[in-house]
Amino acid sequence: MGRAIGILDLLRIQGFDINQRFKYVRHKESRFQLEEFEPSWLQVYQSFQHKPVFDGADCILTFLGIRSTLAKFLGIYSVAGRRPGNLGDLPKGFPEEGKGWLAPEYCYYELEKLTGFEELEGRAIIDWGKNVRGWHQWGRPGVDKEVAELLPKGNIGKPFDDYLNFSLTHAQLRKLRNNPEANTDWIGRLTAVAGIYLILAKPSGRLYVGSAHGPKGIWGRWSAYAVNGHGDNKLLKKLIADDSSYPEQFLYSILQIVPSSTVHSVLLSLERRYKEKLGTLAIMLSEGELSGGLNAN
Repeated sequence: MGRAIGILDLLRIQGFDINQRFKYVRHKESRFQLEEFEPSWLQVYQSFQHKPVFDGADCILTFLGIRSTLAKFLGIYSVAGRRPGNLGDLPKGFPEEGKGWLAPEYCYYELEKLTGFEELEGRAIIDWGKNVRGWHQWGRPGVDKEVAELLPKGNIGKPFDDYLNFSLTHAQLRKLRNNPEANTDWIGRLTAVAGIYLILAKPSGRLYVGSAHGPKGIWGRWSAYAVNGHGDNKLLKKLIADDSSYPEQFLYSILQIVPSSTVHSVLLSLERRYKEKLGTLAIMLSEGELSGGLNAN
């Protein structure tokens, strides 16, 4: 019986030098939803460390813990140097919990994402091994981590779990629309139901509540957002026009699902109830500016 394929086998084909000094890094964070981070935020997140854990490494192989001992490959980052945390930078909108890192006792590593490994990013799922608490481990030739799965090209890199237990970024939503064959589970599940959904405009915290029905269910509505971000909604259009960080900063989730046969008036009644509960109606200020949520009515 042949040896199982390891992540180093795949990376070497893409040009990775396995003889350099490198570490495997597995992130599993309870404070942040790392999958919802922008790529630049992930780089910032791992640049700040409480201890000098990346000293001596030429680069780090970054993974995201997804379930049990499995981890998804996110990319390779070169380690250019280290300076005190108070000399590091946090981007605008970065989660508040990160501000404590700007202290001299923290380490800030100068990381740069390497190109050439995009074919495997978000697709290669490895088995980290039993020691998941050892989140950073030295790698070396001949000691590999087994590839448990290689997802199809265009897959968003996360399995469908439960209707009420996920959020999708705008980039993931766009990827679903552009690669339906690689994401049949997601599109099939979202097409099968009608319901009430929520759009969170990060980092402002403003909310939009909408309803979706018809033969294509929730996916029929969300696929429109994937095209332009606003789905022809007036206030979402305005937000995108006023702030270039949108629609990439939108986050999509589901508040309630109902059978696709549900009467439209019943669905609209549920939508109104959620708008009231979450306070998503926009408020007109005296200066003509809008505050509050992103629902016009």
